[in-house]
Amino acid sequence: MVEEDEAWNSPPGDDDPFDSWVLDDSFVQSAEVVEQTAADRERAARQANLQRMLADQSAAQENQFNANRRFAPSEDDQSWATGDYESAAPRKKRTWLKLSAALVIVSVFAVYVLAQFVPLSVSLLGLNGAPDQPTATTVAGDMTFSDSRVNPAPQTAPSSDAGLLRPDGWPSASAEQQSAPLGIPAAVPGGGGTHAFIQMQPDGVTPVAYDPCRPIHYVTRPDGAPKGADQLIEEAVARVSLATGLVFINDGATDEAPSAERDSFLPERYGDRWAPVLIAWSNPTESPDLGGGGSGDSAGSTLEILGYAGSSSAGYAEDSDPGAADNAGQQIFVSGGLTLDGPDFAELLSERGGYAEARATVMHELGHLVGLDHVSDDSQLMSPTLSVDQTDFANGDLEGLAALGRGQCMADI
Repeated sequence: MVEEDEAWNSPPGDDDPFDSWVLDDSFVQSAEVVEQTAADRERAARQANLQRMLADQSAAQENQFNANRRFAPSEDDQSWATGDYESAAPRKKRTWLKLSAALVIVSVFAVYVLAQFVPLSVSLLGLNGAPDQPTATTVAGDMTFSDSRVNPAPQTAPSSDAGLLRPDGWPSASAEQQSAPLGIPAAVPGGGGTHAFIQMQPDGVTPVAYDPCRPIHYVTRPDGAPKGADQLIEEAVARVSLATGLVFINDGATDEAPSAERDSFLPERYGDRWAPVLIAWSNPTESPDLGGGGSGDSAGSTLEILGYAGSSSAGYAEDSDPGAADNAGQQIFVSGGLTLDGPDFAELLSERGGYAEARATVMHELGHLVGLDHVSDDSQLMSPTLSVDQTDFANGDLEGLAALGRGQCMADI
């Protein structure tokens, strides 16, 4: 039997430092109750639907894999090698195998027949062969670079019901496409403000943006990343996602190096889909556009370029078959890249208050990624020169980001 500690069970004495304390819970009663808005609940519901869809796809793939294993021979089944099926397999299994072999032969023959006609159809639509790609100038970060990712104008099809084929160099249509936007942009504070867009639709009014009905996948090259880089990117992405309603999915790490001429479709590396956005930590040696190569400020000093970003667009040209594409002439962003200066960020993060400034820099570049251009208003985060006091999006930035989150859903791209 364990003896109880008399000092523990005895009433507090004069030497008890907590004897005179009184719990005051008035702060709980006076706290403001904050309820989710209808927009927040709808955004959460759409994101939950997306996660369920991805889980269902993964489960379906696993079920198919398990189904295939049931028809594979076991290690102890020697009849597959000896051909003694009479004693090892029931009649139903032999019938199933014969039927499968017949289906395979028919499928091969069908593919051969289709192969004779598909090239002719593609040729008639003007989509065969490598297209000429006009060059569009994109402002990215504190620099300007040329991005030749605008898709070509296919020739007019011979009839309006010929259908719309995907051009060479495009992946298959996204299996993640939904019938409605996955999220809703956050409410914009009153008053608005200055904002500008990098690329406009043919109407000259609507900005080119990412498709809000599908998620934006991104990968990160961690080489040369400063301490705390993962949290820095995660918080910046979350802030842009909240402002736009766009859903971002982190696909993890990659060893892909940054490139000014990165293709939007890299099937050997990322499979049959548009290449995910590449966030790469780099340095001025590997990426000469980083570092002290920026333009001078009003005092004549050279600006440090901590990062730059941009996106590539795709779409069917205006002279596409009018009966096959309602979105002919429209463009959407399909992939992009963001390059950050690892050594400069490491130095910035070591300074007092440097984390907030570093996060604001990543947010600025992500603003370029989704379609915002520079503005001359120093009070906005999208000003070319960042202020140490400007660590979050201002009203003008938020108004522009909300417009980019209401882009057009284009399942056929």
